[in-house]
Amino acid sequence: EPFMRADMDKLLAYLGERRSLFSYSVLSNGTLLDRRMIALLKETGASHVQLSIDGRRETHDALRAPGDYDRTLRKAAELSAEECGAIVREAKRILRQAIKWGI
Repeated sequence: EPFMRADMDKLLAYLGERRSLFSYSVLSNGTLLDRRMIALLKETGASHVQLSIDGRRETHDALRAPGDYDRTLRKAAELSAEECGAIVREAKRILRQAIKWGI
C-alpha cells in the first residue's frame, strides 16, 4: 500500500515536478487514501489511481474487512469527483484462505 509511506506527499510532489518527462499512476487498496492525498494526486497530475477489489462484496469483505468493499467504491467516487482517473479492478490473486473458506 503506497499511502503507508510517511513521505508519500514528497514522492508525489517529486513526480509532479517531472510530469513533463513522464506520466505516473498509483495502485492502492484505497484504505489510507484521504482527501489531502486525493487533492495532491490531482495537483501533481496522476494519470489514474487503480483501486483493487477482490471479487464480489462478500468475498472482498471476507478477505479484507467488513464494509471495505463499499469504502473502496466510495474512494473511487471521491477520486472521480476530483477527476483523478479512478479505475477499480478486480484483483486476480488466489489466496489459500479464500479456497479454505470456500469463497
